[in-house]
Amino acid sequence: MGKIGYNIGKLETLIKTPIDPPPNWINKWQTEAEHLLFLAHRAKDGGDLKKLTEIDKEAQKIVTDRETRS
Repeated sequence: MGKIGYNIGKLETLIKTPIDPPPNWINKWQTEAEHLLFLAHRAKDGGDLKKLTEIDKEAQKIVTDRETRS
């Protein structure tokens, strides 16, 4: 098992990485990614390791989605 939060960190980097020209799907992807990042910060601040692990797994799916579409 990797470090908890690794995929969340990758997600944060991808949110900040522009795609030019922006594809039609990017707004929906970014909204979903930002929401997941918000949930991750809440779980971290609350010390909820179980929830943070779940969010990191979900972040992996979103990261893979972006990387395969780019």
